[in-house]
Amino acid sequence: MTNRVEAALTRVGYPEGLRGTRRAAFAPESRELILEVELPGQAVVPAVAQYRYKASAPPTVVPQPRKEADTKAMYRDLVARLALRAIDEAFAVTPPELVDVVAFNGHVNAKDRATGKAIRPCLISLRASRETFEELVLDEPELDPVQSLHYLNAIVSQHPYDLEPVRPVVTFDLAKYKLAPERDVVAGLDSRPDLVALDPIESSTSSGASSRRSASSPGSPRHPATTESTPSPSTRTP
Repeated sequence: MTNRVEAALTRVGYPEGLRGTRRAAFAPESRELILEVELPGQAVVPAVAQYRYKASAPPTVVPQPRKEADTKAMYRDLVARLALRAIDEAFAVTPPELVDVVAFNGHVNAKDRATGKAIRPCLISLRASRETFEELVLDEPELDPVQSLHYLNAIVSQHPYDLEPVRPVVTFDLAKYKLAPERDVVAGLDSRPDLVALDPIESSTSSGASSRRSASSPGSPRHPATTESTPSPSTRTP
C-alpha cells in the first residue's frame, strides 16, 4: 500500500521548486498513515520583490530587494500550505476504512551555517484524524494556513526560515510499521475505494461509506493555493 500511496502522491502536479521527496509507512492496526515530506529550502522565496524601470541613458531595470520580514513570512506561509496539501492528498488517495489518521513530518535538507554540515531539521509535525482535517475549508481564500496547523494541534517551528527544528510527533521508522496488503489506492484519487480489490468484509463496509467531497471541486483533493505563495520576480509587490 505504501508504495502505491507514494506513487499516487508523486503524480500530483506541483510548481517547479516545490516538489520534494516523499515517504510513507502504514500501521494497519491503528489505521494510521505516516507521511514524511521534503519541504523546499529558503531559496524558494525570490530575493527580489519587484523590478523598477529607470528612464536613464541608457534605460535600465532596477531590482527591488524583498524585505527580510516579508521573506520569512512568505516562507512560513508556504511550508504551512505544503503541509496541508500533502495531508489532504494523503487522505484523498486512501480509503477511509483503511486510513483514519495521517501523521505528518515536514523536513528541509540544508547546510548548517555554523559548521557547513548537512542537516535535516523538522519544521512541521502533526497527527490529524480524517474527521478533524475535513473541518478545514482548504479552498477558502481567507484561510490562514499557519492558523490551520495550530487548529490541528501541529508542532510548528517558531522560525522556519531560520531552520529552527521541532521534535517530530512520530519517528519515521519502517521497522516499527507493518506492510499492509497492496490496495489500488489510485482509485482513491476520486475518493472512491476500489471495491473489486477489497475482500467481502471490506467491500460491504466500503459500499456504505460516503465519499470525500470538496465544496468547490467534488471528488478531488482540496488544496490550499500553493502556487500563489511562491511568486517569481515580477513587477508586482506581494
